[in-house]
Amino acid sequence: MTRIIAIASQKGGVGKTTTAINLSAGLGFAGRRCLVMDLDPQANATTGLGVEQRVSVGAADVLFRPDRVGEAIVRNVAEGVDMIPSGGPMRAAEARLAQAHGGRGPLPNAFARLDTQYDFILVDCPPSLGSLTTSALLACGSVLIPMQCEFFALEGLAQAVAAVESLRRGRNPELRVEGILFTMFDTGASIGYEVIEDVQKHFGDVVYRSIIPRDAAVTEAPSHGLSIFDYDLRSRAAWAYLQLVKEVLEGG
Repeated sequence: MTRIIAIASQKGGVGKTTTAINLSAGLGFAGRRCLVMDLDPQANATTGLGVEQRVSVGAADVLFRPDRVGEAIVRNVAEGVDMIPSGGPMRAAEARLAQAHGGRGPLPNAFARLDTQYDFILVDCPPSLGSLTTSALLACGSVLIPMQCEFFALEGLAQAVAAVESLRRGRNPELRVEGILFTMFDTGASIGYEVIEDVQKHFGDVVYRSIIPRDAAVTEAPSHGLSIFDYDLRSRAAWAYLQLVKEVLEGG
């Protein structure tokens, strides 16, 4: 069975897209076939994996025409990784989803057409809990929630978990939290340790043991259209993301 995971947080700048890029690349290195769908109108995952933004068929098209999913796939953006880039009228698609479909849309039908092709489908969501993110959460089995190791990130985490619980009680009973991932950890800041301790106490085993450190390499890699593994395999961030890949595989 394909594991379909949304990577979501309503707070921007928490490492969501960076995690989508590097987790997919790490899964590819581990011999798994992975598809990344970029649902963010900003298209950062698309450019971060070296795909030109101007595509004839993109994520906006697939949201309403699941039969076009094959046309939208860009093959081999990294070893073992394909992509559905952000493209088409994404803002209009977001409004249409909210008005006509209550956020659902036919995205599950698109994924069903790919079920035997991939071990993992990762959906990079925009930094909000709007209709694009809701559409992803209704089509996925789980959600990975990245959060910075800072006090204000706790509110964003609480809102994301509440949204998952609401959908699980209603329109997607199978939805669960895949894991909570700490990102941009600064070993010299005491608040980071306090936040980690608080979240671990509250959420227990749902929190990943892997912690992504602040690392120049992880911010530089997307500007070259590369994952952290292709850019600097010896970096601290590369090691941390490899540990995350191991945890995700074990969690299956």
